[in-house]
Amino acid sequence: MLSTRKALIGLVGCGAIVLFVHAQLWSVVTFSETGFPDTTLRVTGRTLNAVPSAIAVVMVTASLGISSARGLLKRLFASVVGILSLVAAWVSLQMNPADNEATLSALMSDAVGRSVTSGFVYTNSPWRWLSAVACLCAGVMCLVVVRAPKTTTPGPSRYERNESDLTAWQSLDQGQDPTDS
Repeated sequence: MLSTRKALIGLVGCGAIVLFVHAQLWSVVTFSETGFPDTTLRVTGRTLNAVPSAIAVVMVTASLGISSARGLLKRLFASVVGILSLVAAWVSLQMNPADNEATLSALMSDAVGRSVTSGFVYTNSPWRWLSAVACLCAGVMCLVVVRAPKTTTPGPSRYERNESDLTAWQSLDQGQDPTDS
């Protein structure tokens, strides 16, 4: 079974992957008009929708809170981050540049300086799938933290000793005969 510490390391890794993926080039949009030079926009995942990147920052920072919390509070933190990571996965899957023509049209209109609703060509990349998988893995890591055993068995106390662990001098201090074994 995966330990809580390993699950938190996995959560940080998943958040880092999502941050990396959303900083990459997701689409190249080109607008050409006769008599004018072509206008090309390079669109990252963060430009299309910043929600998964923001949730990835929450994943990374919340892992510190989860690691320092105990009991119910730890499970509550992990549950909230798990739900947020599932939301980020859903949003990542919705970020297909082909489905976001309104966003791309607004970005191109800002670049050209007038309203552009058609006439641009774009290319896609598979980054949204990697983002969704990383967010789903983060959700699984949070589930591991929530399902972790509630109590741990306490180890031996630092100051408790068995009578057999006493040295000869300690036995004499306690009034025992050290030669009786």
